[in-house]
Amino acid sequence: MSRRLFLWIVIVVLFIAVLYLTFLAGSSTAQGAIQASVSSKSAAATSSYGGMVGGC
Repeated sequence: MSRRLFLWIVIVVLFIAVLYLTFLAGSSTAQGAIQASVSSKSAAATSSYGGMVGGC
């Protein structure tokens, strides 16, 4: 019985660690990536507009 309890405790601890790394630690990295993506899209939209591509 104690071995099964120990395994469940290990599983729960690993699950909580994955959640922490996914949401809390990844949020700071995600904000930087979102800001970089938005700035590059706005720069690309303003710098070159080639009109309609592939239209009739």
